[in-house]
Amino acid sequence: MNNIKQALKNIPRRGQHNFVKILCLGVGFALASVLIAKLCFEREYDTCYPDHDRIYRISEIIQRGSDPESMYGNTPGGIAPALKKYIPQITEATRINPCCTDEEMKMDTERRVKGNVYIVDSCFFKVFPARILEGDADDVLRKPFYCLVSRTMAERMGGDVIGRKLESTTIPGLVMTVGAVYEDYPWNSTFHDYDVMLSMATQRSFSYDGQDNLVGNDRYRSFIKVAEGCNPELGDFDATVKSIVNKFLRELKKEEIDFSLAFTPISEYTTRTATRNRCCPYCSSSPPWYWPPACSTTFLS
Repeated sequence: MNNIKQALKNIPRRGQHNFVKILCLGVGFALASVLIAKLCFEREYDTCYPDHDRIYRISEIIQRGSDPESMYGNTPGGIAPALKKYIPQITEATRINPCCTDEEMKMDTERRVKGNVYIVDSCFFKVFPARILEGDADDVLRKPFYCLVSRTMAERMGGDVIGRKLESTTIPGLVMTVGAVYEDYPWNSTFHDYDVMLSMATQRSFSYDGQDNLVGNDRYRSFIKVAEGCNPELGDFDATVKSIVNKFLRELKKEEIDFSLAFTPISEYTTRTATRNRCCPYCSSSPPWYWPPACSTTFLS
């Protein structure tokens, strides 16, 4: 106790710069706390979904001629469903097509609201469940021009949103009907900033629809959910993937393009992948809402 009293008496003593030392120590502790919190946040990122350890993000690996091999976080739209069809260990597959960021939308009353719009297929909530507060999510994602909004987005719209219209100010003719409301995904989720989820059945009505392509239009974020005990990143179905590529993507060889796929656990994707959400440079991209069919092979059988 005496030592503590003596230390307190020495704090204001001139010439020892004790206040500066205490300030520096406090700043050091604060920075350390921030770094520890950031590390914990990243370690828990995308672990909020049931069976998250069985969900994988698909990336494409491309090498053209003598160019270095490159990995890209996006794929053609038909890759995920094609893998599910031919690989029994895959129980679910889903795709996301980014549509508009910070989009200004007109509401029924001409009032405007901003939000991020993503196009998702009908299997999205089978892979990434969320609490549905109003409406039927599965039914909404099967119908063109219907969408779901997050709880936060519904609050920005003023509440009581089922049946209300959202009209895009950048995509001519895109008027969405709100059919369901879902609880926001947590902060440590890839989907936390998803304000509006638009049915993928809609995109053929206002742009090129590449959701079934196996080649070209590589702008989809593709995910699979596998059976328990399956480890695709360890090569559990590499042979099947290779046979699918050889069977349906033969024209890539004519262009001297080697194409393969990589599978990363979703909980590790953000920290392990330096190329996340990059698109293949061999695919063109025009306005944010138009995706031309640069070279396309459609998965039909």
